[in-house]
Amino acid sequence: LNAAMFASICLASRLSSATHVFVFLSTAVVLFVLLPLLRDQLWSRLAHATLITATVPLILATVAAVALLA
Repeated sequence: LNAAMFASICLASRLSSATHVFVFLSTAVVLFVLLPLLRDQLWSRLAHATLITATVPLILATVAAVALLA
């Protein structure tokens, strides 16, 4: 997690505006922090096949939210 966030901050430092940096780092937090926590909660409550089916819409919803913010 530390390495992922460090890499995200290093990449974000190259972006041109504060808005781009905010969207990029928000996406990084969702992908590296929140999505694994949600995946673990789903894993403990749902069967394996259902988890795979639920992960794809979650990723698509994250991408859609970032696209709306950008």
